Amino acid sequence: MNSYSASNGITLEKKPSKKRIYTFFVMLVAFASALLLWFYVLGYDSPYYKKEFDVPVVVEGVSSLRESMGYTVISDFGFSIKVTVSGTQNEVNKLRSSDIKAFVDVSGVTVPGNNTLPVNVTVSNENEITVEAKSVDSAVIFIDKNIVAEIPVKIDITDYTLESGYSVGDFITSPVTVTVEGPESELSKIAYAYGVVQPGALTHSTKFNTSVALYDNGNNRVTNSFISLKDTSVTVNLPVYKTVNLPVKVYFVSGYFSTESAAITLSDNYITVKGLVEDFEGLTEIKINVAENTLTSDTVVKQLVLPTGIECVSGQKSIIATITFNEIVMRAVAASCSAVCDIINAPTDKDITVVTANLNVKFMGPVEGLLNLSQSSFRAVIDLSNIILESGKTYYVPADIRLNKGDDGLLNGIYPSGEYAVTISVNDREE
Repeated sequence: MNSYSASNGITLEKKPSKKRIYTFFVMLVAFASALLLWFYVLGYDSPYYKKEFDVPVVVEGVSSLRESMGYTVISDFGFSIKVTVSGTQNEVNKLRSSDIKAFVDVSGVTVPGNNTLPVNVTVSNENEITVEAKSVDSAVIFIDKNIVAEIPVKIDITDYTLESGYSVGDFITSPVTVTVEGPESELSKIAYAYGVVQPGALTHSTKFNTSVALYDNGNNRVTNSFISLKDTSVTVNLPVYKTVNLPVKVYFVSGYFSTESAAITLSDNYITVKGLVEDFEGLTEIKINVAENTLTSDTVVKQLVLPTGIECVSGQKSIIATITFNEIVMRAVAASCSAVCDIINAPTDKDITVVTANLNVKFMGPVEGLLNLSQSSFRAVIDLSNIILESGKTYYVPADIRLNKGDDGLLNGIYPSGEYAVTISVNDREE
């Protein structure tokens, strides 16, 4: 600040001008801005900023190598290298390890065995980033012949429960082998493809899908990344069997008598059979069919015939039945109403038609006589004398069963059992 002395001895100071103050302020701001810009260039956007990354090494060109030469890679690439990059700090700080790619290209290999190949490094932002250095320049990769092989499937069935009398059979695997592709030397180490099925509660034969993995002879899992298992899933068909004691029962099949008309003794009242659970559907007994009208002896030997899929496990091949008819037995005879029905005492002005098609008539008597019985041996008499009939209606009327005479005594001691009725229709008789 300038000053001067007045004549009266008082010293005065001169104030700086506004222009000089403004100029000083501008110069101060310019200096600060230049200083900040200089620090920015040096510290934040220096083209020589460096940074180191750990980058995993991968193999490329495997498909091309397989197609052109029939070779593949068996080296297990489980290592990383250190890669140093440079560039502006801003760009370098944006980088992640995943933006940097370290790889070995095997597409140009022409001979099998150990091959020393360069490790290549690329960066996603090549225009702004420079690869300064890498810790490994090359890698030795073993190349082998690529082959396809069929590996047998091995399955274990564990953790299941069965009801009493149930058992599991030999399961069937589909397919029985799985296809693998990879280096010949590695595929030779594979012994089998293994999977486990855990069914839980088993009540019937079941189909399962399960995944398999590759194992060597030492039961160690094979996890080479260059071995390709074409299909990891297999189907296992597991049969479930049931063993049970079934009763043996005789049936008369000729329609003359019921088994209640005879005393029947069997050599085996039960047999033990085994089969798939699903084959037992509807099977609750072993039926022995006997044509009772053709018996020539009290003893009948019948070969044991079982449904398909069911086998006898108790050893019987045949059943012996001893059949003794009671003195008085019953026989049912089926007859056509048109053949055996007689209508009596019908109104002369009415047409009567029997609507019922068939009658099933039961007779009692000795076996010999009943064997000679047929529908020609009797009549079903319909007496309308005490019934008021109206035209256009139907009636349910009794039928009296009467044995025919003149049969030379063949039907002696035979008599009908039960009450019978038929339906008739009534219409006016046309003149």
